[in-house]
Amino acid sequence: MIKLILSDMDGTLMPFGNEHVSQRTLEAITSLLDAGIFFGPSSGREPHDLLARFHGDERCVATGIYGNGKVIYIGGERVFQLTLDADELDRLVATLHDIDGCFFTFYNSQTAGEQNATTDPAKLFSFVDMSERDRELASKDALVKLPRESLPAIPRGLAITTGAVFCSGDKAHIEEVRTILEAACPGFDFVLPGNNVFDVLPKGWTKVSALPVLERELGITREQIVYIGDSENDLTMLEEIPHSFCVANGTAAAQAAARWIIDADVDDAPAQLMEELAQSGGRMPERFC
Repeated sequence: MIKLILSDMDGTLMPFGNEHVSQRTLEAITSLLDAGIFFGPSSGREPHDLLARFHGDERCVATGIYGNGKVIYIGGERVFQLTLDADELDRLVATLHDIDGCFFTFYNSQTAGEQNATTDPAKLFSFVDMSERDRELASKDALVKLPRESLPAIPRGLAITTGAVFCSGDKAHIEEVRTILEAACPGFDFVLPGNNVFDVLPKGWTKVSALPVLERELGITREQIVYIGDSENDLTMLEEIPHSFCVANGTAAAQAAARWIIDADVDDAPAQLMEELAQSGGRMPERFC
């Protein structure tokens, strides 16, 4: 019996560019929770960043994997947190300074905690050393409106759990930048969940790193988890979890890693799967057995 459904957000539960999950998705999650099945996002974002995307429904973010496994919540309580190394972050920012159209941004818990549910990145994230030239180039590729101002450097003493590198340009240029960053910052991995954003992770850390905590806290096994994803930062989960699904719009690598492929994010495919699991009380649909 399935006890927990974990789903990636952008490109999976919610098409890129959308600010909210669909009403059908919200209702499907509610039906899971009412059936006694846990639901949780598995995202590079943090709970406060996702709250508005679930129309302010705190139940949808109470349990989940955040910051690509660096932050874990169970029942609304943060039970695990891993911060990014400050010295390595300084090296990262210094490296990005010489690359046009690239800059570091991080989830700022100090300012985000003052906000109600919002999707405004300027109220949830701080941007570091983003020149006017960087902003001009990035605005062509960014899915959100970038702020005019940025911090000159990362504030001393601030613990950062979730950070990302925005990189404008085509796929070849983005891969060139990844190679530069990996050489300059060997303590980090740079994972590409979307077209122009690298999630910054401690070397070797993935969403799978969070699974032992979730399993222990919820009293479940890996075989009782469903995972739904679409991209590079989902690969380890799609490979590790037996009941893994990739949406049809997912990358070729994600589709190869998943056990099953379902319809696309725009078709509310994850919601359809969640509806079936809620109706059956957690039994996998026959076509997936």
